[in-house]
Amino acid sequence: MPHVAIEYTGNLADSLDVNSLVDTLHSAAQKLGVFPHWGIRTYASAIDRYRIADDIAGGDTGYVHVRVKIAGGKDAPTVQRIVDELHSALGRELEEVSSHRPVGFQLEVFEFDPTTTRSGGSIPGSPTAANNAQQSAPSNERR
Repeated sequence: MPHVAIEYTGNLADSLDVNSLVDTLHSAAQKLGVFPHWGIRTYASAIDRYRIADDIAGGDTGYVHVRVKIAGGKDAPTVQRIVDELHSALGRELEEVSSHRPVGFQLEVFEFDPTTTRSGGSIPGSPTAANNAQQSAPSNERR
């Protein structure tokens, strides 16, 4: 964890450096020092159908929404630091595009519920990768 999911209105596609936004938020999450390196996932997608504020459908007003899902159990000051640092990084990254057109943005942090969340895969360093390696290791038993 975390999973940093970025959604942006399609009208920003030509003026927003999406790769830079992904890199900035991913790096900010790494620099916090509270997440395992193998657990950070950051991705972005454009939203093609939208209306923002009083704008007409497909108008000029842009919007960026970032949802950050983190593992539960972090104390309140740590969660607040996560919110503050990622929000600050997001704001800095959007300064240029916001200076030329109206753009809103929001960042929200959620905790995964461990009773309703399961993970898997083979990303190096992750607990699921270690479990997969143990399960797929050849056995020395004879049949």
